[in-house]
Amino acid sequence: MAVVAVLVAGESVMRLVSPGPIDFSAALVVAIIGLAVNLLSAWLLREHPHAHGCRHDHNREAAFVHVLSDALTSALAIAALYCGRRYGLAWLDPLMGLVGAVVIARWSTGLLRRTGAALLEAGPSAAGRGHAPH
Repeated sequence: MAVVAVLVAGESVMRLVSPGPIDFSAALVVAIIGLAVNLLSAWLLREHPHAHGCRHDHNREAAFVHVLSDALTSALAIAALYCGRRYGLAWLDPLMGLVGAVVIARWSTGLLRRTGAALLEAGPSAAGRGHAPH
């Protein structure tokens, strides 16, 4: 996700520097469909109450954060595309791309820290797994 954030930011900067034509109607339809699919996916991936003693599923969390970040960027794109079409503010679309890239980068950094700590057994969850102190 961090790599995607960098790619989105780069494309957004390029579109701010060198804007091109935007088919607002088609882009809005795609963004609305994307938002609906991502919200459905997030609902399906939400954390279910689990039995006592089960470990946290980092893969599910990563997928959930991914679709939530996609949903947020879709919502930002919808707002920017609407304002672009309605008020002629086409620069809002790449600007919202930059905002979305920052959000994705922050979420992915947090996820990397948590999963890295779990993989290295440096996190607080390692103490409760019956490991004897050295």
